[in-house]
Amino acid sequence: GYMQAVRNLLRDLAAGRADNSGVLGAVGSLIQVPQAYERAIDQALGAGLQNIVVEDEQAAKRLIGYLRQREYGRVTFLPVAALRPRVFSMQEKQSLSGRGVLGCAVDLISFEQAAQPAIAYLLGRTVIVENMDAAIELGRRNAFSFRCVTLQGDMLQSGGAMTGGSVRERGLISRDRLIEQAKEKVNSE
Repeated sequence: GYMQAVRNLLRDLAAGRADNSGVLGAVGSLIQVPQAYERAIDQALGAGLQNIVVEDEQAAKRLIGYLRQREYGRVTFLPVAALRPRVFSMQEKQSLSGRGVLGCAVDLISFEQAAQPAIAYLLGRTVIVENMDAAIELGRRNAFSFRCVTLQGDMLQSGGAMTGGSVRERGLISRDRLIEQAKEKVNSE
């Protein structure tokens, strides 16, 4: 689930205790991810899933004050009006091909259009690939200038660092789908 500070803030926003004007929501609640890409997107976003998307800097500033006043902890806000996402150029996009290359992360998921700058900020230079061999080949061909994430959630970072291994817990993304499936099963019985 969400970290305590995020959970408390979302609860207070929903209950009307905090001013929710200009708040779009937590990144995790604003995206829909095809099941095949859940682990990759979950790992690519990491803590970014818990970021709160807001319309502008004023909304972020107001909520940071609210967090401080309540001593809830810290939260990262993504004010869409201020974000400058780094994305692939058309030329770069054309080089994103080859065996095992599935596509740009932003193109493989769906999300509310208002949140587009925030999603592009988090995933704009991330490519989903089948496996680490595909990541290494694509990375080498492009001077490791962007991040590759495998379907298993292993990563080849821009610059060449590699992250991977086993993932124990289910991510936030698949958790939401599993809850929905369980509800549907209960309702159909």
